[in-house]
Amino acid sequence: MTTPLAPAAIGEMLRTALGGVVDLARSGDHAGVLEVFSDCGPMIAHLNYGLASFAHAAVATGAGDTVGSTNARDFVTSQLGISNREGNVLIKRGQVFHNPVDPAEQQWHEQSVDLFLEGKVGLEKFDAVNNALKKVPAGSDIKVEKVRCEAFQQAAQRPVEDLRAWVTSTIAVETTTLSDAEKERQARKLRAFRFGPQDHLGGCSFTGYLPGAEAAVVKQCLAKSADTLAAFDREASEKKNTKISRSTDQYYADALAQMAARALKQWDARHDDSLRGTASLVISVVADEIAAGNPGGYATSNGMWLSNEQVCRLLGDNYDWLAVHDSYTGFPLALGRTARSASIPQRIALFAAEGTCAYPGCNRSIDLAQAHHIKAWRYQGRTDLKNLALMCTYHHGFNDDHGGSDTRGRVERCPDTLETYWEFRGTRTPNRSVGRSRAPGNKIRKTYHPPPPNDTPLGLSGPPGDPPEE
Repeated sequence: MTTPLAPAAIGEMLRTALGGVVDLARSGDHAGVLEVFSDCGPMIAHLNYGLASFAHAAVATGAGDTVGSTNARDFVTSQLGISNREGNVLIKRGQVFHNPVDPAEQQWHEQSVDLFLEGKVGLEKFDAVNNALKKVPAGSDIKVEKVRCEAFQQAAQRPVEDLRAWVTSTIAVETTTLSDAEKERQARKLRAFRFGPQDHLGGCSFTGYLPGAEAAVVKQCLAKSADTLAAFDREASEKKNTKISRSTDQYYADALAQMAARALKQWDARHDDSLRGTASLVISVVADEIAAGNPGGYATSNGMWLSNEQVCRLLGDNYDWLAVHDSYTGFPLALGRTARSASIPQRIALFAAEGTCAYPGCNRSIDLAQAHHIKAWRYQGRTDLKNLALMCTYHHGFNDDHGGSDTRGRVERCPDTLETYWEFRGTRTPNRSVGRSRAPGNKIRKTYHPPPPNDTPLGLSGPPGDPPEE
C-alpha cells in the first residue's frame, strides 16, 4: 500500500504542475498546453473531487469561524475567490461524495465515485443527476445510490436533458406506492420563488417551484390575462391599421406584472389605516434630484434600481411611497404616500438613510432585512434611529450582542458621521457595496463626510457580503 503524501507536499506538487501550465500558456506554447490537457478527463475529475472535498472539510471543521461567519460556505468562497452560488455547489458536491450512506448501498456509492474519478461523468451531468435525486420523496423505497450509479453509467450515452429525464422517470416509477396526498405534501415542501440580481438594463430573472394545483391556477390566470392583452393588441392593430404583437413569453410577463400591480392597489382597498401602505414600494431620492433628474436612477425598498422614466410611471399609483432627503444632511425630510399623507415608520427611515444591510459587501434591501438594535434590547438598548441598523436575516446571525468574541463581529455606528460599520477582531469596516452607496443618505454623507483615501470598497475582515443564493 502506497504511503499517502503529506498535505503540504501535495499542495506543492499542485502549485508546481499548474504553474507549469501557466508558463506554457504565457509563452504562447499552444501545442504544449494541448498536450498537457490531452485525455484530461480523469485529471479534471480529480481536481473537481478535491475542490468538493475541500468544501466538505470546511463544513466538517466549522471553518466559518475563522472568518467570523456561522456558515462554512463563507470560508470556502473567501479562500477560493468564488461566488456564494459556486460555494454552495461545491458543498453540495462534497455531500454527495462524503456524506454517510446506508451500508446496503455502499457498493453503489463507491462505484459512482469511481465513475466520476475516471472522467466518465462531467460536472453538468453530475449536478443534473444529483439535483433530480434531491426530489426523491421521503419515506420512499428508492435506492438513491443505486439510481445515481445507474445514471452515471448512462451518462456517456445520454445528453444532459435526457439523463435528467431518465432519473426523473425512474423516480416516478419507483414512487407509485406513495399516495397522492403524500406526493402533494412533499411537493409543497419544495415550493419556492426567488429573484436574480438586476442586469445592466435594469431587469432581472426569477425562478421557482410550485406544487401542481398552485401551478395550474397561476398558469390559468396568466393565460387568461395574456389572452386579454392579445385581444387588446388585435383591436389596436385594426384601429391603427398596423400590426401590433408580442411573443407568448412577453404576453405572460406583461400579464404577471399587471396582476401584481392590481394586487398592490387592492391591498389598501381591503384594509384599514393601520395596515395601509405596508405592502408599499418605497422610492428614495435626494431633493436636488427631483428638479434636476438623476441619470443614475433611484433606490427602492426591495433593492430594485429604477430609472427616471420608471419612477415617473410608478408615482401615479397609490401603492408607492416617496422618501425625500435634505440635500446637505441626508436626513429624510418627508415621507408621504404619492396619493395621500401617512405616518413615518422607522423601517422606511432606515431604508432612506442606509438602503441595505449594514454588513460589508451586502446588497440585501429592506424587504429582506430586519431593524437590528445596535445596543441589544436586553441590555436596555433604545428603539430609536441612532440605535437601529438594517441587517439581513443571514448576517443578523453573525452579530455578537455581547462583544468580545473572536469568531463573531458586531455592527456599530460612528458617532460623528452616523455611518454604520462592522467591527471584527479590531477592524472596522463600513459597507461600501453598490446597493449601499446608492442610498440617498449615503450619497449625501460621501459628499460632506468623504471616506479616507485608503478606504476599500469592501471589507477584508470577514466573509463575502451577499447572503447565499438558494
